Amino acid sequence: GARRVVAASSGKTSLYILLRALRRLAPDRDEVILPAYTDEGLLFPCRDVVSKITLVDFPVGGYTMNGSDAARLVTERTLAVVAVHQFGVAVDLGPLLDRARAMGSFVLEDCAQAFGGILEGRPHGVRGDGGFTSFGRGKNLAAAGGGAAWANRRDVEEALRDVEGELAESGESRAVVAATLAAVAAVSRPRAYAWVRPVARRFRAGPPTGFMKTKIGAAKAAAATAALDRMDADARTRETNARTLLDALGRVRAGSPRRPPTLVLDGRPAINRFPLWCESSTQRDALRARLQAGHVEAEVLYP
Repeated sequence: GARRVVAASSGKTSLYILLRALRRLAPDRDEVILPAYTDEGLLFPCRDVVSKITLVDFPVGGYTMNGSDAARLVTERTLAVVAVHQFGVAVDLGPLLDRARAMGSFVLEDCAQAFGGILEGRPHGVRGDGGFTSFGRGKNLAAAGGGAAWANRRDVEEALRDVEGELAESGESRAVVAATLAAVAAVSRPRAYAWVRPVARRFRAGPPTGFMKTKIGAAKAAAATAALDRMDADARTRETNARTLLDALGRVRAGSPRRPPTLVLDGRPAINRFPLWCESSTQRDALRARLQAGHVEAEVLYP
């Protein structure tokens, strides 16, 4: 349903391209609103384009930012609100879209963890003025890296086209992309991942320090296209797994983790990670140990 799509070298670059396009449409606006709990990599493209980043916190026990809370922060200075569908749990965009349009601001959907999801008959990413995703490891549409930005409005489409024309193409070799895809495919198997994970943790990279400002290379584009062909099947598997976990948690005795994500029954949630909010750190650590013993990855994401 998008009017125009630009393939970029990463998800961060995709957001950067969109923000640059929006600044062409609203050069006097210099603020971006982000959720306070999200991938820190989103800060870099925002910092490169605007002078102010405002954070909106999650409600207690929530898994994504509250659209009404974000709407209250939108002012005449706001360029855009980045609605991150964290874990694949959709942001309620209704009040946010109303406020942003009344103030002349834009709403961008971050679909890196929700790509393939459907709500009220429409895929995530088409309600806002534009959106973006990542093709990196661990994302819903995982390939060999890269990302995509898209426009849902004519004016944003035209500005996005102008920015795209100014970007060079990244130049990854087919051999490197093929090796990356082989490694991702290998560790996608639970037994292989359980063996590799303890070793990989020792070499885990630190937080990002920047990003390339280029379009995607031909080899990565081919890998992303192949991944897109299986997107529908992957999204249905994510929904099935999420609903199975949700049902299993509902049958566990008292003292189990509380507040599992709310899944909209008339949609197709493409859950990227299944978040659980525990009542205490003791309960959380015990659950984490049991899951890891069963070769299920479980991390503490919010202390």
